Amino acid sequence: MAEKEFLGIGLRTYIIGILLTLFVCSVLTLGLGQGSAPGSFSVFNGQSYSLMGSLTSMIPVALVAPIAMLAIFLAFIGRYAPKLRLNAREYSFLIASLLIGIEINNYEAMYGWIAPYVGGLVIEPYKKDLFYLISPLMAPKDLKVLDGFLSGGVPVPWDAWAAPLAFSIAYLLAFGFFTLLIGEILRKPYLETEMLPYPSSQLLTVTVKLCTEPVGEKPTVLRIFKEKAFWIGALIGFAFYQGSLLAGWVSYFTGMSPSAWPSLFAPYGPIRWWEELTVAYGKYLPGAVLSISFWPPMWAVAYYLPVDILFSTWFFFILFNVVINAAVVAMGLAPYDPSWDALTAHGNYCWTYGPVKQGYLGVGVLIALGIWPLLTHRRFIARYFRQAFGGAGAVSEIEAHPKIIVPLFIASAIAMLALPMVVSVPFHVSLLMLIFLAIWTLGWIRLVGYASYAIPRICGQYTKFLLSDALGGIGGTPAVSTAILFDQTFSHGLPWGNPGPLYQFACRVGYDLRLKPKDVFVGACIGLVISSLIGFPLFLTAVYSFGMNVNVAAGWLFRLYGSWTPSSAVQIAVTDKAWPRPAGVYPDVNVIAGIILGAILLFLSGRYAWWPLHPAGFVLGVGYWDACFFWFPFFLAWLAKFLIIRVGGVRIHEKYAVPFITGFLVMAYILSWLGAASSWLRSFFPRA
Repeated sequence: MAEKEFLGIGLRTYIIGILLTLFVCSVLTLGLGQGSAPGSFSVFNGQSYSLMGSLTSMIPVALVAPIAMLAIFLAFIGRYAPKLRLNAREYSFLIASLLIGIEINNYEAMYGWIAPYVGGLVIEPYKKDLFYLISPLMAPKDLKVLDGFLSGGVPVPWDAWAAPLAFSIAYLLAFGFFTLLIGEILRKPYLETEMLPYPSSQLLTVTVKLCTEPVGEKPTVLRIFKEKAFWIGALIGFAFYQGSLLAGWVSYFTGMSPSAWPSLFAPYGPIRWWEELTVAYGKYLPGAVLSISFWPPMWAVAYYLPVDILFSTWFFFILFNVVINAAVVAMGLAPYDPSWDALTAHGNYCWTYGPVKQGYLGVGVLIALGIWPLLTHRRFIARYFRQAFGGAGAVSEIEAHPKIIVPLFIASAIAMLALPMVVSVPFHVSLLMLIFLAIWTLGWIRLVGYASYAIPRICGQYTKFLLSDALGGIGGTPAVSTAILFDQTFSHGLPWGNPGPLYQFACRVGYDLRLKPKDVFVGACIGLVISSLIGFPLFLTAVYSFGMNVNVAAGWLFRLYGSWTPSSAVQIAVTDKAWPRPAGVYPDVNVIAGIILGAILLFLSGRYAWWPLHPAGFVLGVGYWDACFFWFPFFLAWLAKFLIIRVGGVRIHEKYAVPFITGFLVMAYILSWLGAASSWLRSFFPRA
C-alpha cells in the first residue's frame, strides 16, 4: 500500500459527518413509531425495514439513500458552485460514520431490549413469572413507570431509567468496540494482503466516483452527467419502485386507495416478489423446499458478487433443500407433512429432522470460515500485539497505531465479560458468550467480505443450546439475564449491526476512494459513539412524550413480545431450563462435520482456480430460511454475469453492466427510503 496515494480530510468533513449521523440516526429512531396514526406501530405500514434496514444484504437503505442523494445533488450544484462539492475521500468518511451509526442501534436492538420489561408486565402469562426476575439494571422496577410507557403523553421519568440506560449504553459501546476492533486488527491481512472484496461496496464506490470524477479536462463536468448506463438503470428502477413514494402521497391528498396507483410489484402490482410453491407442488417431491423469488434489488446486488459465490449458493440450496431432503424423506429418515410451506420445511430439515440437519453444517462451515484465516495470519496478529507493548515493527502514519487499538480491544473484551456478570450472569456463561461472539464475528467478517450477505440468526440456534448447557439448570435472574443478552448479542438485535464486518466494508470503500485507514477508523468510532448515546434516550422520548405505543395490540414492537425474548425468559423462569433441545437433536456432530467440510472447501477454492464451490456459498445456500428468498435471485445474477462476461467480456461488464446495476439500485434505495420516511411524516399529520 503506497502511503502517498492516501489523503486525509479536513474539519468540514468531521462536522458534516457528526451532523449527518445525528440526523439520520435520530430520524430512524423516531421513525419507529410510524403507522396509520402517530406512533401506532401498525405492522409494516410505514415500511420499517425499508426505512432502516436493507432491501437485500448488509447494506442499509438508510446509508445508500442519503449518500446517493447528497452526492448526486452536490454534483449538480457543483457545476455552478464547485466549492460546495465533496471529494471521494469525504464521502468515504461519511459512509464509515453512517454505516456503523445506523446499524449498531437498530430497531430490533431497541425493542428487543425493552420487550421483556413490558411483556413481563402486561402480557399473559409473562407478568406472573417474569417481572420480578428481570434485573433492575435492565428495566425500572416501578409499575408507575410502565403506565407512562404504555399511554404516552407524559415526560420521560429519566431518574427511573438512569441505571437501565447506563447499562444498555455501556453494553452497546462494549459490543461495538469489541467487534469493530477485531475488524481493525485484521484489516491489513484481510483487505491488503488477501484483498477481501466486499463486493457490494461497489454500489457506493461507483456512485461516489461518478459524482466526483471529472470528464476529461473539464472540472465542472462530472462523469455522472455522461454515464448513460447509470441513468437507464435509474429510470428502470424508478418504473419499478415509484409506487413506494408516490402511492402514499397520492392517497394522502386524494383519498384514493394506494392499490389503485400503478405498480409492478405486490402488494399493489401484478408481480409477486416471492412465490411459495411447496404446499402446492411439494407432494410431487416430498421433503423438497420449493420457492422462487423475483425481488429485483436482490439479484441486482447479487450481480456484484463473484461468480463462484453465486454458483455455490444456488447449487448448495438445490443440492440440500431439494435433492438431499427428498432423498432423506424417501428413505424414511425424516418425517414429511404436506401442510409445511417452504419456510417451515426448510427450518425443520435444517435444525430438527433427519440425520443431515444442514443448518448445523452451515454453522460448522461458518466457524471454519472464521478460524482458518486467523490461523493463516497468526504471525501478523502476534506481531501486531507485540507492537502495542513496545515490540519492533514499523507502523504506517496513515493507520491507527496498535498502541491505541490493542488496549481498547482488551478494555472492550473485559467490559463484555463483566457487564453480563453485573446482571447476575455466571462468569463461565459470560466467558462462553464472549468467546462465541468473537468466533461468530470472525465468521461474519469473512462471509460479508466474500458475499456481502450475512445471516446472523444461523448462529443463534446452536449458541443457545451451548449457553443452556453452561447454565446447567441455573434459573431465576441469572438465566433470564442470559436469555435477554443472548437475544441481543446472537439473535434478533445487535448481530445485524455487528461492526466487525461493517467496519471492514467501510475500509474497503476507503481503500477504493483513497481515504486514510486512520480516518475510516475515526469515522466508524464517531458513528458508534453517537448512535449508542442517542438511540435509547430518543426511543424513550418517542415512547413517553409522543405516545409511540398507542396501538399496543397490533404494533410491530409489541407483536414480538410473545415470540422472542419473553418466551425464552419465561420458560426459564417457570422450568429452570433454558432452551431445552428437541428430542434426538444433538447437533455437535453436525457442527464438527461442517467445520471439516468448510476446511476442505476453503482449501480447494484457495488452491485451484477452477474449483467452483466456495464455503461462503454453502453458508448462504443452506444455513437459514433466508436462502428461500435469495437462491433464485443468485441464480439469475450468476446466469446474467456468466453470459455477459463470456459473450461481451470484462469490458462490457465494467463499462455497461456495473453502472446500469448501480443506477437501478440507487433509484430503488432512494425511493424506498423516501417512501418510508414520508409515510412516517404523514402519520403525524393525518387528513380528515
